[in-house]
Amino acid sequence: MRILTLETATLIEDVAVVLDGAVASRATSRRGPRRADDLALGVARVLSGAGLDLADLDAIAVSIGPGRFSGLRVGLATAKGLAVVSGTPIVPVATLRALALSAGEGRGVVCPLLDARRGEVYGALFRVTDDAERLTADEAALPEALAAKAVERAGTAAPLFLGTGARVYREAIERVVGGPTGVTELPEAPVPEALATLAARGLDEPIDLEALEPIYVRGVERS
Repeated sequence: MRILTLETATLIEDVAVVLDGAVASRATSRRGPRRADDLALGVARVLSGAGLDLADLDAIAVSIGPGRFSGLRVGLATAKGLAVVSGTPIVPVATLRALALSAGEGRGVVCPLLDARRGEVYGALFRVTDDAERLTADEAALPEALAAKAVERAGTAAPLFLGTGARVYREAIERVVGGPTGVTELPEAPVPEALATLAARGLDEPIDLEALEPIYVRGVERS
């Protein structure tokens, strides 16, 4: 299966072509917010690198959030434009679920965290075997609160943390966990293979292109 993946939920923006589960061409940037035409140039580069045209794709997988508002808007707008031009179906992929699967198979309870700034993270809990089974809904919370939920849900096993939020708030999380988390060895953002895997599984689900919007999660209420 030939899938174009667009990841713009964090400052690590990633465009790739995944062929039958393997990355054939990839362009990664840490430049921060980008315009839609910049992202479209990245798409053109990775398609050329994979020796494909837009019409050759089976799907466009777009990371749908939560995450950086401007990045999510640019990513989805680009995906919609490509879909309209080519007729290729869009498959929205939950960013945190893709990030959890990016840790690798057989990981047990995984807590993907994205930096939401102001001392908060976007996070959720998943059980990762050969898939990422959702255990809790996406939420914006203090990193310590999500870390405590992960420890409780994991029981006697150690939960796994990864993502930009896990790196930024590593010390706070480790105080809750009571030891090192190993986050520096894991991806900061969803990898193309995980996005493509989840997109392939969701390809038959009907999508209302006009109604499709990013997933925005509100921050913690402050008194």
